[in-house]
Amino acid sequence: MWTIFKAIDRWRVWDNLLDYPVYLPPFRSSKIFISRKQADANYKYFESVKAARVDLLIRYLSNRSVHLRLKQSELTQLDRWVHRYGGHLLPDGGDVIYALSEYEPVWKAEYHGLNIIHDVAILVGDYIVSNNPDASWGLWYGDGDCQAEEMPGFYQPCIFGLTNYGYNRPLPILYIVYEHFESGRLRLKHGVTLPRTYDAVGNFAREIGVLATKDLHGSDFINQ
Repeated sequence: MWTIFKAIDRWRVWDNLLDYPVYLPPFRSSKIFISRKQADANYKYFESVKAARVDLLIRYLSNRSVHLRLKQSELTQLDRWVHRYGGHLLPDGGDVIYALSEYEPVWKAEYHGLNIIHDVAILVGDYIVSNNPDASWGLWYGDGDCQAEEMPGFYQPCIFGLTNYGYNRPLPILYIVYEHFESGRLRLKHGVTLPRTYDAVGNFAREIGVLATKDLHGSDFINQ
């Protein structure tokens, strides 16, 4: 019976999902890192489509009875949806982290769900920036560390200014969001439960709330 319920949930997630527009920046890489100039072009593309991507996400979720705007009370709706359905958006196999960082493979077919995860990251990033006066969007170029190019967020849109969170680099919000979806995939498909900071109803909204509040710290989320 539980398997039937999961199958129904997966159908609800993927119904018409392939019609959801693909996020397709101008420069992608499957073998070598893109240049700084190309990263700048990708960021300009991000800025140009950001608002439209949020609108797409809001329409997608509204058709699934989740009605969102940038309010903490409505992030709880998103939290519950991610916990129940989010794991169905990820392929069970394949190099998802590489796809997120290099946009290769293109986010189609089994990777199509990455478009939703990406746009959830935009929405919560906008929420953080609109509520935390220290926070802002920007492109992370690294910090001179030769290993920076291998770290999440390199040459990608990140949230800057979150020193209250105890994170020394700009925050790669896409990967913060992805971890919650990944925990759902492991739970739904393999019965694996990650630490409570990820895999529990309420923790996604709580983490975003901490990031959006200037006077709170990362430990305020971890210790709850």
